[in-house]
Amino acid sequence: MTAHPIRTEDPARGARLGGWLLSLSLGGYVLVVAASAGAFAASGIGAFPTATRAQVDALGGAWTTLALLVLLAAAVGGLGVVLVARTIAAGSPPAHAVARACVVVAAVSVAVGVVDAVLRIAAGGFGEATLGENGLFRTAEVTGRVAFVLAAVAIALAGFALHRSGCRRIAGLVLGVLGLVLAVLGAVAYDVVPPFALALLWTPLGIVWLTRRRRP
Repeated sequence: MTAHPIRTEDPARGARLGGWLLSLSLGGYVLVVAASAGAFAASGIGAFPTATRAQVDALGGAWTTLALLVLLAAAVGGLGVVLVARTIAAGSPPAHAVARACVVVAAVSVAVGVVDAVLRIAAGGFGEATLGENGLFRTAEVTGRVAFVLAAVAIALAGFALHRSGCRRIAGLVLGVLGLVLAVLGAVAYDVVPPFALALLWTPLGIVWLTRRRRP
């Protein structure tokens, strides 16, 4: 199949930024882990559903801070996917439909992530015996899963868009397949899939994109 180079008249308008956001997205989750390790250890919280009122109170403002940090990390990766996919959609007709679908899915994943963060912050004021008994928290567990799966699907679509564009056929196909695998894992085993698994695919996607852009 003939390759169709992606045309970008002004990379500074977002295409390059998208690549850098993706490449650096893992750093956001490193920050989350670093910030949460000490806070959770001090409060004695293990699994969130079993957390008591006293344990969450011991976190103080860290509960809200951590929820916002998780949202920020997810938003960085999601925005990176949107910017890259928009560029592909505008510059590669063969990949237009897939790339446009990617933009929509990635944007929705970030929006659902915002809802998830709001629910988790609100759930921090629970009055039940444990956090897992709170309705807002249980709803947040659902929105968290949905946001994760959508983000993984967006990665898959971005990879397939790269493949369709012809500029990174093999790398795009590999990332597309891995994105689908991660989406399935998130759907069936969300509790055991770490959130930073998304960044393990966002990062190579960003590197692949930036490397492509350096070629004349």
